[in-house]
Formats: sequence, structure tokens, C-alpha cells
Amino acid sequence: MKPLSAIFACLLMFASLFIPREKSFAKDAWYLKPPPENAAEKLAALPSERQIRHAENEMYAFFHFGINTFTGSEWGNGKENPTIFNPTALDTDQWIKTIADAGFTGAILTAKHHDGFCLWPSEYTDFSVKSSGSQTNVVKAFAESCKNYGVKFGFYLSPWDQNAPSYGKSEAYNDYYVSQLTELLTNYGEVFEVWFDGAIGKEYEGIQTYDWDRWVAVVRELQPNACTAIGPPIPDVAWVGNEQGRAKGNVFSVRKRHGQWVWAKNECDVSIRPGWFYHAKEKPKSIDQLMNIYYNSVGKNCTLLLNIPPNQEGLVDQKDVKRLAEMGRAIKAIYAFPIPSTVTSLDKDGEVYAYDFKLDSKQQVKHVVLSEDVNSFSERIERFTVYAKIGKIYFKGGTAESAGGKTIVRLKKIMPKTDSYRIVVAQSKANPVLRDVGFYG
Repeated sequence: MKPLSAIFACLLMFASLFIPREKSFAKDAWYLKPPPENAAEKLAALPSERQIRHAENEMYAFFHFGINTFTGSEWGNGKENPTIFNPTALDTDQWIKTIADAGFTGAILTAKHHDGFCLWPSEYTDFSVKSSGSQTNVVKAFAESCKNYGVKFGFYLSPWDQNAPSYGKSEAYNDYYVSQLTELLTNYGEVFEVWFDGAIGKEYEGIQTYDWDRWVAVVRELQPNACTAIGPPIPDVAWVGNEQGRAKGNVFSVRKRHGQWVWAKNECDVSIRPGWFYHAKEKPKSIDQLMNIYYNSVGKNCTLLLNIPPNQEGLVDQKDVKRLAEMGRAIKAIYAFPIPSTVTSLDKDGEVYAYDFKLDSKQQVKHVVLSEDVNSFSERIERFTVYAKIGKIYFKGGTAESAGGKTIVRLKKIMPKTDSYRIVVAQSKANPVLRDVGFYG
């Protein structure tokens, strides 16, 4: 029988065939690329206090619920009979408990979708729950459930309203929209996000305009801590650009809008099912699909907005409840075994940025989580690589194209056990300022 050391050497040699490696970090081999010319302008863009508080919510849920739930449609037309809205076992506590147990910290309700049906008894239209079969104020029940479970409350108020007689008469409709926005901002407690989009009926393009300045001003006045998302020209929270829940390429919170560099963290929205509203024949995504979404949203310096559509009874389907519980356990497992580490050296030889870490013992690291101090110093790192060190050889474990508030690097499964790691920053707008680096087994 071979000694353990010989077996280890053989395994290391075998692994080295498949893992990229470097023998040195000479200056000519690890050159920090010069920052772009506009780096200083970008670094001047910092998050506001409300944006800082909002970014603490890595995952929050969307609940698409309304007249479409009872017609089987994704987009209604505003001509539906409101009496068909009649959830027979509405339980918003069940909704919120489900997401809270899975680790979600916020919830956004479709208070009004494109059809114009309101989930609260608005004073400005009869096309609402007050004319429905149940007459239940769903927004109120939802907000109270959020409070009961310590989950932050938000809502979506569609700019496009196919039922409002004033739609297409810009000024009159903007007045109508402000009236409904005011109702939602003043009657249901603290709001953490107001989710807009820019949806507009094709036949009204160039006719109906949205008074974004006025709408945002109302939010600022009535709910100064609430972030505006997606729709406004300069939102507090930006859209990642797709409805797949996955960031692609470099994901930075600083972007140019209307000639200025502004801060707006990206939000990744996706539904747990193929549709946004409930359809009985659809099934929830697999746990592998949901975790892939998590790694490519929260793990790529974004927030995740996952839609969970309640059914006609007014309940989250048990298939979705089970899958969300699985997701919650899978996410907890990522951080279940933190490995203590210390920074043993910090090389900054003019152009080389290398952080050396010593773990408390030789272990196989599965995840490295890196966070910059973005609140004070903005996002600086544009590319970094994690290496495991065995003797004098560095094995490449994974690379990320940004860091920001939080980036998760999943190391290759065949990485050897070691107590020495190095993180090399290959590109940065300025000297990196790290807030935290975590190793997890």
C-alpha cells in the first residue's frame, strides 16, 4: 500500500492536468491594466442612504395576483367582469411565511397590472376589489402579513391602464395615476420599493406620456425611504435587462443616464414558473435552475426578485412552497461552513494587486465571497481571480468580472485541499478597498 503522501502527490499531479496553474506572479506576468479615462467620474457615483438600505435585501419576492389569475391570461384587457375575482381561501400570511422561511426579506405585490384592476378599494375607479366577488382589500392583507413576518413591503402599480377612461389623455391620466399612487403610499405603512415599468399600449405610443418627475416626487415626499425601480429615467434600482433572472457579463451598479454617472444596483426578475400569473398546468423551476439563477444574480452583484404567483384559491401552490423551501436550504448550505482566514500579505507593487490568505487548516474551499466597500468607495474591481496554492504552484479556481457589494466565486470541484489562497485583481478603476472576503467549505 502506498504511503498517503505518495497517494496525495499522485492525486495532485492528476488534478494539475485539468486546472490552469501559474508558477510565478512576476510583474510582467500580472500587470494591472490601467483604469479607464472616466474612472474618476464613475467613482464619484455613490449609493444614497435608501439605496444602501435596499441593497441589504439580496432576495425579495414578486407576487403576480389579480384578474388574470381567474382568466388564465398573462395580460388582461381591462374589460373583464370584476366579480370573477373571488379567491375562496385567500391567505397572504401563507404567502409571506413561505418566502420568509426561505430567506426572502421583501415582497412586492402587483397592486395594479396592465388591465387596471386594483387589489385595493380605490376611490378613483370601480374596477377594483370593491366590485369583486370577495371584496377583500388584498393590498391591506398583504402589507399586514409583511409586517407580521418582518418582511419589507412593496408594490407594483402599472403605468399602463387599459380600463382607465383617461388613458391616452396624458395630463388627465397622470393626475389619475398620482391619485392612486398616493393611496398606496399613504395607507399601508412603510414601503421599501415602488416597482414601475415603462409599459405603454402600442396604439398610445407618442400620445400618452408619463410624468416620471412628478411620480417620483410623490414617492420621495410620501415615502422618502422607498426606492423607485426600473421605469423612471434615473431609477434607484435598475433592470438587469432580461426576465431570466441572470446577469450577463460585467455587472456594475454605476451607469450613465442622461449625461451623468449614477448609482443604481441591478435587479434580476424572473418567475418561479414559466408564466408570471398562475396557470395550473405549469410547474415550478427545478432546484438546479433556481440555484443557477441565484448564483447569476445575487452571486453577480445583483438583487434577485423572484415571482411566486398565487392560485385562484388565493394560496401559493404546494409545489412552489416545497421548491422554495428547497431553495432556502440550498442557499443556507453555501454559507454553512465558514472557514476562518487571515490576510498574510498584501502586494501592491505599483501595478500588482495580490491578496494572500491563510486558512486555519487545509481544506477544500467550495465558495469564495468577495465584497468591496462600495458605500464609501464605489465599485472599483473589474476583474479578479482566485488561486489555490500548493507548494510553489498556484491553481486557478475561478474568475469574476466584477466584485461590488457581493460576488460569489464557485471554485472547481477538483480543486485540491490547501490552506493557502491568493486573490489577484487584474483590473480596477482605482486601489481596491475590500469590505470582506469569505471562504466556505
